[in-house]
Amino acid sequence: MSGYTNDGALAYRRYLIYVGFTAGPIAMLGALQLNYFTLYATDELLIAPAVVGTIFAIARIYDGVTDLLIGWWSDQREGRSGRRRPLLIISAGSFIVLPLLWLPPISLDGIALIAFFAVALLAFETFSTLYNVPFISMGIEVARTPKKRAFAIVVDRAVGIVGLVGGLALMQFLINSDDARATLPPFILGLAVILFLTTIGFGLALRELPLKQEGDERAPFRLLREMWSIRYYRQFMAVVCAETFCYASIGFGAVYVMQY
Repeated sequence: MSGYTNDGALAYRRYLIYVGFTAGPIAMLGALQLNYFTLYATDELLIAPAVVGTIFAIARIYDGVTDLLIGWWSDQREGRSGRRRPLLIISAGSFIVLPLLWLPPISLDGIALIAFFAVALLAFETFSTLYNVPFISMGIEVARTPKKRAFAIVVDRAVGIVGLVGGLALMQFLINSDDARATLPPFILGLAVILFLTTIGFGLALRELPLKQEGDERAPFRLLREMWSIRYYRQFMAVVCAETFCYASIGFGAVYVMQY
């Protein structure tokens, strides 16, 4: 079945439906991952905060590189099933990895547990990039006017707020429980199943517009070298890196300060 259509209204409508059914569960997972996972890894999985932070830092750098590569790759794809749509469907693999990230085998400890956690996190980040980059690109392509783009963002944020509140409520419930590791499985497995089914089910219904990429496309690292040769770009990137490091440090430490 072709992943393309010449009907712009159909492509936009299918995208909105996809957003409406996936944004809530994804926001719920995001709230749980960003606000609680580091504390959970320390208190329940018994991994030292310094180790957790180091692995997350490596994962962030890895994610920055894969964002460039997957964005460029999806731009160049010309398969019958679409450019972005197949990657969105494949990204459902992240929800197979998700239970492994939160619920590693109890028999693992020490170096084995750290290695398992690192591999699961990098696998999750890879699948997440296969979702995030094509999702944003497809939204720009099927929403052909500023009004449509703004409405798609509003739908995404409005539905996401519900999921965000749900994720924070679940986080508080787990913090208050006597044994979060024993309490978590039905919630994380249920969320994984819901996200897996909605990502694939509504992803298969998506349709893209047969748009050709315009401009002189260069490989991502060649383009990065060209930009790095500009002094003002280097200064801008230095500020962004410093700002990101500070915000990440505050965010990582905040959960420990609040808990202890």
